[in-house]
Amino acid sequence: MIEASTSTSTSTSTSRSARILIVDDTPANLEVISGLLQPLGHELSTATSGERALQIVERLLPDLILLDIMMPGIDGLETCRRLKSNPMTAGIPVIFVTGAGDNVDAGFAVGGVDYLVKPVREAELGARVMAHLKLGWLVRELAEKNAGLEEARQELERRVLERTRELSVANRNLRLEVNERRQAEDRLNFLARHDFLTRLLNRPAFEDAFAHLLSSRAGLPHCLLYLDLDQFKVVNDVCGHVAGDELLREVAELIRGLLGPGDLLARLGGDEFAALLVGVSIEQGKRQADQIRRAIEEYRFVWEQHTFGVAASVGLAAVKGDETSVDALLGRVDAACFAAKEEGRNRVHVYDEQVGDLQTRQAQMQLAPRLTQALEQDRFVLYRQRIKPLQVNEEGEHFEVLLRMRDEQGGLVQPHGFIPAAERFGLMAQIDRWVLRRLSWHYRRHPEQLQSLALCSVNLSGLSLGDPMFEEFVERLLEEGHLPPPKLCFEITETVAVTNLPRTLRFIHKFRRLGLRFALDDFGSGVSSYAYLKSLPVDFLKIDGVFVKDMVSDPVDRAMVRSINEIGQVMGRRTIAEYAENGAIIALLTDLGVDFAQGYGLEQPQPFIY
Repeated sequence: MIEASTSTSTSTSTSRSARILIVDDTPANLEVISGLLQPLGHELSTATSGERALQIVERLLPDLILLDIMMPGIDGLETCRRLKSNPMTAGIPVIFVTGAGDNVDAGFAVGGVDYLVKPVREAELGARVMAHLKLGWLVRELAEKNAGLEEARQELERRVLERTRELSVANRNLRLEVNERRQAEDRLNFLARHDFLTRLLNRPAFEDAFAHLLSSRAGLPHCLLYLDLDQFKVVNDVCGHVAGDELLREVAELIRGLLGPGDLLARLGGDEFAALLVGVSIEQGKRQADQIRRAIEEYRFVWEQHTFGVAASVGLAAVKGDETSVDALLGRVDAACFAAKEEGRNRVHVYDEQVGDLQTRQAQMQLAPRLTQALEQDRFVLYRQRIKPLQVNEEGEHFEVLLRMRDEQGGLVQPHGFIPAAERFGLMAQIDRWVLRRLSWHYRRHPEQLQSLALCSVNLSGLSLGDPMFEEFVERLLEEGHLPPPKLCFEITETVAVTNLPRTLRFIHKFRRLGLRFALDDFGSGVSSYAYLKSLPVDFLKIDGVFVKDMVSDPVDRAMVRSINEIGQVMGRRTIAEYAENGAIIALLTDLGVDFAQGYGLEQPQPFIY
């Protein structure tokens, strides 16, 4: 783990470079925030603990600190309190980067000047950082100028008769400076609530204005529109980000021209826009949304020798008078926009709360920030389920690690309640890292349990397999020595394995050389299972439970289990049957020669690591 690093880059966004310290105990968060701030051209430093941050601040004296609240050891609040108690560091502005459930008031109480909520939005992060840097520069400049004025005042007291004209000039300059400062503050206030690129409302300002309108105009019909440009990435890839920025500005002006004077328009981030159509029924909203869609479709973006057609997918939802949750409404139109893209793009999709798919998408969107918060607050727990040998005895414990999540009230959430959302929003790689870190931590504290361990199986997601940083993470974890490779088995589903076979083979070969073992999970469910099996150097085949659970009464399922087991034996792969739910299934699996069984007939999942 890298404790602190610095990086610099050139940027045309500002002529001044600042030193910024980012403090977070999660390296992934440091990478994300550093990546978002790099284009601003500032000197970035990072720290993974409050203790390390205090050391760096004494040496570096940064211009701004982005500080996580929830950290082991010295947390963000205590770190800020110590900074403010030191005259050398008391003046450094601290922006807290918090989880949605953190106590923001406590941050302000210890001297924080602002806060950002994870996951951090790029536009909001840039605006807040620039606002406080500019304010800090203005304060320092004003202090320097005030010092000069104080010297001038003392001189004027000594030579008042001779320097009357100079005093008049100084007073005039002071008035000009105050006016400039007031104008600068006005600009900062504007930038804090508006997107820097398009000058539209940013997401926080839009949500505030939306909530105010809902409370002040209750009972009136409104429509909420969510627009996402189709294939915007093509313009960036072909012509660069400067062209992409210009496209966003022109589209923003196009949409603005099609809205009424009382409507709200915001850029939420990237190529995503939201508009609140005030006093408009759903039928009128559909017509207006389609008018905007057609205007974008007919528009042509010209950059140098290139001409691009542009299109947009639009989600639309009615805003009922009795609804006050802005987040829920934004979730609905986001889900509707996603549905418009799935239906072929360049169309308007109206949210229908009776449609199950839209409800599922909306529920997943609402679950995404809760998953991030669960990771930050360490609310995942591990269970284990025994894998029993059927043909020969095996020394030591052999089990699969199973993941659960604790909700905000402490109740357990089963995997099917959060894994689909984690996969959709790209959080599974972080969760896989959490599982492996927690296993290593556990066996470091309980070496006696490691002695009795034969094999521990851990499921890996497709996102982890495709992430080079994950490979480096696993290598570092194994080098620590608390999780010996021969005692660790990675389970990869058949679908994930064959989706990108070269990538999967590279990963498997690399870690098998280190001693790890691999299991092909849910084998038999794919149409090309046998075709790919010869290419995959796995140690175990986990027979898909769909064939196992009814094999006693269904001769076809029984034949499938027999076939998979025989192929596995011929190829030197040991077989594990899932869903061994009762004694009859276990007996039949034993007769067929299956090597291992796993299921409720042997053991229900047991608490492992809390």
